[in-house]
Amino acid sequence: MFQMAALTYNIVFFRWTVPEKRKELYKLYSRAFAVHCMFSIYTILGVAGVTNQTKGEVGDWVGYAAIVINIWMYASPLGTLKHVIATKNSASIPINLSAMIFVSASLWLASGIVDDDFFVWGINAIGTILSFIQIVVYYIYRPTVQEENGDLTIVIDNDTTEVMESPAYKMRTMSTTFAPYQSRPLGDDDVEIKISHCGICGGDFHALQNPSAPCPCVVGHEIVGEITNAGAAVMNLTRGDRVGVGFNAWSCLNKDPALPCRECASGNDAYCSRAVFTNNSTYEDGHQSYGGFADYIRVSSHYAFPIPESIPSDEAAPLMCAGAAVYSPLKREGVKAGDRVGVVGIGALQFIRALDATPVAFSSSLKKEQEARTFGAVEFYNLSDPEDVKKAAGSVDVLLVTVAAPELPYNTYLRLVRKLGTLVMLGVPPDDVRFKLMFVVGNGVKIVGNLVGSIQDVADTLELAAEKNVRPVVEYLPMDRVNEGISRMKEGKAHYRITVLDVVTALGQVMLNLSLGPDMYTIYRRKSIGEMPALPQTSMLVNCHDWMCYGILRDSIFPVAVSQGFGQLAAVVFNLIYFHWSPPQKRKETFKLYVVALVLHCFVTIFFVLSLAGVTGVSNYDSSSLLGYFGVFINVCMFASPFSTLEHVVKTKSAASIPINLSLMIFVSSVLDYFITGLNLAGVVLGAIQMVMYYIYRPGRGEEAMNGELQVPVSPTSKSTGIMISIESPAYKPLASPTIGKAVVLNLSPIPDMIQVHRRQNIGELAALPLVAMVVNCHFWLVYAYVTDSMFPLFATQVFGQLAAIVYNIIYYRWSVREKRKELRKLYAWAFAAHCGLTLYTVLGLLGATYQSNSDVGTYLGYVGIIIDVWMFASPLGTLKHVLETKSAASIPINLSLMLFVSTTLWVVSGTVDSDYFVAGLNAIGSMLSIVQVAFYMIYKPARDDHFVLNECNDMSVVVVTPNVKTEAEGIPNFYKMIMSPTPQRTE
Repeated sequence: MFQMAALTYNIVFFRWTVPEKRKELYKLYSRAFAVHCMFSIYTILGVAGVTNQTKGEVGDWVGYAAIVINIWMYASPLGTLKHVIATKNSASIPINLSAMIFVSASLWLASGIVDDDFFVWGINAIGTILSFIQIVVYYIYRPTVQEENGDLTIVIDNDTTEVMESPAYKMRTMSTTFAPYQSRPLGDDDVEIKISHCGICGGDFHALQNPSAPCPCVVGHEIVGEITNAGAAVMNLTRGDRVGVGFNAWSCLNKDPALPCRECASGNDAYCSRAVFTNNSTYEDGHQSYGGFADYIRVSSHYAFPIPESIPSDEAAPLMCAGAAVYSPLKREGVKAGDRVGVVGIGALQFIRALDATPVAFSSSLKKEQEARTFGAVEFYNLSDPEDVKKAAGSVDVLLVTVAAPELPYNTYLRLVRKLGTLVMLGVPPDDVRFKLMFVVGNGVKIVGNLVGSIQDVADTLELAAEKNVRPVVEYLPMDRVNEGISRMKEGKAHYRITVLDVVTALGQVMLNLSLGPDMYTIYRRKSIGEMPALPQTSMLVNCHDWMCYGILRDSIFPVAVSQGFGQLAAVVFNLIYFHWSPPQKRKETFKLYVVALVLHCFVTIFFVLSLAGVTGVSNYDSSSLLGYFGVFINVCMFASPFSTLEHVVKTKSAASIPINLSLMIFVSSVLDYFITGLNLAGVVLGAIQMVMYYIYRPGRGEEAMNGELQVPVSPTSKSTGIMISIESPAYKPLASPTIGKAVVLNLSPIPDMIQVHRRQNIGELAALPLVAMVVNCHFWLVYAYVTDSMFPLFATQVFGQLAAIVYNIIYYRWSVREKRKELRKLYAWAFAAHCGLTLYTVLGLLGATYQSNSDVGTYLGYVGIIIDVWMFASPLGTLKHVLETKSAASIPINLSLMLFVSTTLWVVSGTVDSDYFVAGLNAIGSMLSIVQVAFYMIYKPARDDHFVLNECNDMSVVVVTPNVKTEAEGIPNFYKMIMSPTPQRTE
């Protein structure tokens, strides 16, 4: 299947390669075909016996060759490294492939370490390092996109365009085909520029659609390039200078005394009646102007602006038009520190902030709030909400209208401006502008327009951008795809957010949510939780619920709300299974834990509901921030929960009680998550510590593994004629899926544990806390995603996670021993309380009962979600004390720890890329906690045999069960420490 997919990819790639590159592509395909044939011939000859080798020897040689090819494949994205560094653009790096190589290689690395397979972990260690380098390089030079003046900016990279040696240059006609054109002669005051980058502006497709536009027409007026030639009169520029060109290419500059120009004389050359635009215009000598979607351009040297060294070419291009267009009215209106400047749209927010004024964002879509605040907005008002409009009335000194849609609500816009304020029209809507004159006359409001900036305005724009670090975010396309870029701009399909990573992150979160599955299955099969602590499952329940609510309030349905909703369901299932098979003596403590989780759950729910209802009086965004802070606390608790068995791990020199799967997934998930960046740093640290402890005390290294015997002290009683012996192995180790392979087991790590629990009808030492925490965590993030309108990937993944968590808890509770169910019920009670509290708060918040906006509710949910996440990440550490005492990590849900490592690592990367340091920080904590869990598991790795014998000593009985034919026939792997079901023993 993979080979067929690779063939399809290459066919598609070859089909759309330019003819100039196909020669090199043929050479590459020839070499690949030669290697392909060589491998096939050698394999056939070896299997046929022609090489005098056994099949095993043939396989070994093929394996050695495969290692070399694997390294080559892992390093292949680095083949464009030189180009990336030279262009400062990582668009040529296949980030999806690099990210998935990193995840896959990391999982195989962990699998190889656990199985002591040097070949596997060695090659995948190399793959992990190489893919990590690729991701880092991609992040440093990542391609992005910016929204300015209500439009999205796409920068066209001309690096792939062939430079023609003839005087004719490439261009586009109205029929959107390549064709040559003859440029105007180079004047004494002109410069010729070799174009490297050109941004797409909304005016470009308007020019192409203009039936009166001259043909051929070459558009593009956000240009950056290098001067290749200069006229004799040019004094301030020379060959090799990096310059930019904006909307204008020439003006009279009041140089002709016979034709005086008041606009140029006053410094307003942008409005010169004789001005020539960069494209779609005509010079006085009859030559046509051609824009930047070409190899070269010739313009007046007065309109070629040196680019400051601190501004990359790709980021400078949008500043030449969009940047100058929004800065020049701010300059003209004298905006200064203390002024309140509003913006309808996203553009200009960074410039307002750079002038030390107060940026206020207005939008008819609540989804724009997070974007506006990201770009510097201090306040946000939803114009579709009458209450927000009422609050914002007369709130700004200057209002910039950057949108250009038809039927805009100008009466509403005029209400926002204070008396004697100014409304600046930057967008050009296609219809007539209609408004009530009383808003203008009665309040003395000025309505002014602005087209572009003057020569001085553009120079000041670049200077301010360099000084105050104003940077647009851009998306890249090669020059030969300019038509595609213009079409996307026209259809509104340009995006400044990379969504592929959201999907990867969501998958990582789902893997994290399911990481306790194998442990739960083991509990179900063994009908005993063994040394598995309850804290990880319980913290997971609250954590998921909090972050689900956070995602809803923050309008981050995907990946936050969806993945956390799924996690919450999974945590519920995990906790049910755990509680069911927990022994009666442990259920009292577990029940207390559930009560605490239920309280937190209810608190988060109440706040979430109140925020959605608007009762909190703050926006959903602010509410989500509060939930985020709370989530930080819970996340830290979850991240650290596996540490609860630390003393046991150290004492027993066995990390069997550390849920290694959860620890690993906490680590990986934290790397890619961010409120979800600062918080996940804790996840990374705690996950790392857990994995280290697991490795140091991994099951199988402690005293339990000696002689293959397990000592079980049984207190004698005179009130019975027999002794019921319940063996709870401290050397519990989750079983990787024996049917679908290690890779799938790692991806869905909790499922194998759940299968083991179900098959053995005993939870063994599997702790309930990670499962409970997973339910709460997923529910939180599900609610959060709903509040923040982040349906995908957050909401979707959290819904799935919550369902899975519920299933895990059901299985866990079903096969938990009765002695532990009291504590388990307490844990579930706490989780349910937190669940209800979170839901109730969210509902009340959304209904307005808390007097908060949805954004405020989402903010609070975000804070709560951070706490819940940390709690869930740390939950596998709840058995740490037991691991140290028994020197066995059987109680650590290793699948969950591993998947926590993977998931949190992905979330850390995602949070870092999106500059969401809540997510990144939170999952960093999770990653570290999961690493600690995995380390403990490896240190106290459960024993690899199931041999028991019966001895007697004083007032205690030591039970050792000798294996028989029946037990051997069960097909249980020798590395899985089995927990025996209670069996009667006769006494003399």
